[in-house]
Amino acid sequence: DKNRHCVQFIRDTAQKLSFSIHVFQQDVFRIDWQLFTGFDLVFADPPYDIPHDAYLTLIDNIFSHKV
Repeated sequence: DKNRHCVQFIRDTAQKLSFSIHVFQQDVFRIDWQLFTGFDLVFADPPYDIPHDAYLTLIDNIFSHKV
């Protein structure tokens, strides 16, 4: 998420639940995908008003870079 309050909420919640996670404050469409590999789960919450092809590009980036 790119909102710092949301990122902090996610981190706080994960800590309360004893989850070991990595949370990144980043715009999902500006990520250098080569820096991110080997994750079990990627939760990318892009804006809902983006074109459908942008979602497809996001999905392609995740799989093509083996995130």
